[in-house]
Amino acid sequence: MSKASEVRHVFRVINDGLIKIETSPGPEAVRVVQSLKTINEEMCDHVVDLLRSYERIKIQLNESRKRISEISGEG
Repeated sequence: MSKASEVRHVFRVINDGLIKIETSPGPEAVRVVQSLKTINEEMCDHVVDLLRSYERIKIQLNESRKRISEISGEG
């Protein structure tokens, strides 16, 4: 399964859980809410990690471009 498919699957699970909350009796709805909270927390952690990685890559790319520019300017 590709990363995009995995992400879509997670959002579908969340949507299914929200539908279950609408139609479930009290105790079942509470269990589904707890499950969705766990998924939400994990997704938050992963998105933050992705953003941090993206920022690191962006900084490294800018530094590499600067070095290349300096080297080509010397030649």
